[in-house]
Amino acid sequence: MSMHQPYVGTPDVRQPTNGWATGAIVTAGVAFIFGWVPVFGLLLGVAAIVLGVVALRRATALSGRGRGLGITSIVLGALAALTSIVITIAAFASGTSTDTAEPAQTASPAASASPSSAAPTSSAAPSAAPSTSAPEPAPTSSAPAPEPPAPAAPAAGIGIPAVSGDLTFTVTSFKCGISRVGSRTFGADAQGQFCQADLSVLNNGQRANYFTSSQATLLNGSGQEFSASSDSIYLDSGAGLFDQINPGNTLSGSLLFDVPKGADLSGLELRDGLFDKPVTVPVR
Repeated sequence: MSMHQPYVGTPDVRQPTNGWATGAIVTAGVAFIFGWVPVFGLLLGVAAIVLGVVALRRATALSGRGRGLGITSIVLGALAALTSIVITIAAFASGTSTDTAEPAQTASPAASASPSSAAPTSSAAPSAAPSTSAPEPAPTSSAPAPEPPAPAAPAAGIGIPAVSGDLTFTVTSFKCGISRVGSRTFGADAQGQFCQADLSVLNNGQRANYFTSSQATLLNGSGQEFSASSDSIYLDSGAGLFDQINPGNTLSGSLLFDVPKGADLSGLELRDGLFDKPVTVPVR
């Protein structure tokens, strides 16, 4: 009587995964979405390229697992970095264009001093009677009166437009004490406190211009400078400032600054281009 041996199947062996490839493709996707943001998109693109290279090296040890994701991450990261570089160069190049034309100088009319056309004549004989004609009035100067000085521009402040280069900035409101922005799942907490500046930007130039967070700096009473936070993207009105502004158009939005609690803030410095004179709007 024969005995049947039970069938023993091949044990299920879990195949190792390429976690680097997953991280690379996620980073590349984020970089491709935010590639239009100057500098920020460049950093994300470089990070995606580095992770993609690591994923390719890891795929060699895993029989090619994750190779396609690694290659895709490198391509998307390169496109995002290239896009960010082009936008950054365009933003700084447009800021250097300033109106260098000087107002034409008008020559003030000179008072014409011409000798009297009537030359004195000597009479051969003495006059029989004295002259009864009245003396001629002395010539008056024809120089125009000086023009009154132009009225001084109003001091910068909340709600008052301020000009730098080809851009006119109007800070409509400023508030601090914000601890978190965004939703519960998609947002950010402040290291100290968030200060939010709501402003509008008008392009007075002759061609398209850009405004980025690098053109705004928050100052305190001690001379310290605070850069705008990238967490501004979590605001509904934050993305509107990172866009092209055509001549005559106005864009409105908000910026966030992460500053220590109780900071003695003095003003918000705004500028058009790198070589334009900035304007400071008091925020106290």
